[in-house]
Amino acid sequence: MEAAARQLNETTSDPTTWADQWTAVSTTGLVVLPILSLAAIVILLRVVYKPASELKDAANRKGAGYGAIHYADDEDSDIIYAGYVAGNYSAPWTSTFDVFFLGGMFVFAIALVVCTSALQPVLWSNHKFWSAQAFKVFGMLVVSTLAGFVCRRFSIVDDKGYIITSINSAFKVNYTRKCQHFAAYLIPLLNPWEVETDDTPLELAWAYFLTLVCFLVLIQPVRERFVWCMLQFNGLDRPEDRPHTLQWLVAGDLLPGFLFLVGFKMLMFDVDNANSLLLLLVLVTTIGDGLAEPVGIAWGRHKYSTPSCVSTRRYSRTLEGSACVFMSAMVLPALLHAYFANVAQVFVTMVVLPPLVTYAEATAPHTMDTPILIVVAGAVLYGAVHYVV
Repeated sequence: MEAAARQLNETTSDPTTWADQWTAVSTTGLVVLPILSLAAIVILLRVVYKPASELKDAANRKGAGYGAIHYADDEDSDIIYAGYVAGNYSAPWTSTFDVFFLGGMFVFAIALVVCTSALQPVLWSNHKFWSAQAFKVFGMLVVSTLAGFVCRRFSIVDDKGYIITSINSAFKVNYTRKCQHFAAYLIPLLNPWEVETDDTPLELAWAYFLTLVCFLVLIQPVRERFVWCMLQFNGLDRPEDRPHTLQWLVAGDLLPGFLFLVGFKMLMFDVDNANSLLLLLVLVTTIGDGLAEPVGIAWGRHKYSTPSCVSTRRYSRTLEGSACVFMSAMVLPALLHAYFANVAQVFVTMVVLPPLVTYAEATAPHTMDTPILIVVAGAVLYGAVHYVV
């Protein structure tokens, strides 16, 4: 991991190259702007627009008993809340997304092999590169396994191994799913040791492809046969997403998100500190989105709904959760200000990025918010780097 730390230090721009641009006013602004924003959010959500009800969860207003398991009757159920069982896996797997996932990964693998052989054949003999990818896969599997253990520690399972939760239970699969989601985006960006390569978008594509392989082993026929695979699936199988859990995660989130990140890498390939900006992009989108759900579940009082990507159901979100996206988009550029070329880029990003990504997160369909956040945040960073001098 020391090598990984060295890599991050090397990809970070040296703040001394533009430190003379900092004044007492700009330094103060870097600290005060996030503090004032947080204070304004608290005043708006707790003083100006007081919650209509002090009940912790909308389920309480429905008279749900503690520990009760609730099922959505059909695809037309109005709003689905965290912990609500929205379906099951009784359909044959050959008629589900799992088949398309398997076939799509086969096509993806062929495309990567052809591109590597044509564009970067030296990669095949780079043993350090492939050993680094294997280490990343190991890290992803460890995170998924630990998430599954946590889920089973606080939940019960049925005879097939699927967890059974309640909308009133303190523990939600949403929490462990966010850990796996964060790891899936972040781990491919880190290298456990120095690798002598050209650091191309193709290499990043391989890293994300191998991450998807970690989710490919979670398709229904595999997970229902092997306990270890079911354990990993438990960590991301939100009851409110069933039976579309894997489809929405892979097709609606990870795959488009990975493609957008590889595209961002291509656009920024000739920019100094492109890797640092890519890391900032991932942190802004995943940390903000990752905190939004648990904060919304625990402290959310201002609820609104958002549509899903393939059904008529609507899913609950909160303004408190969306505020996490806003604050992350403001605080992270301030903390990682050395990634930018000048002071103006930092403050333009801090002013423009938060409202745009917050609006994008609030209006994005359920499970598709991360790719949309990547596009919006990536566009802001690209504009700041190329047009703010």
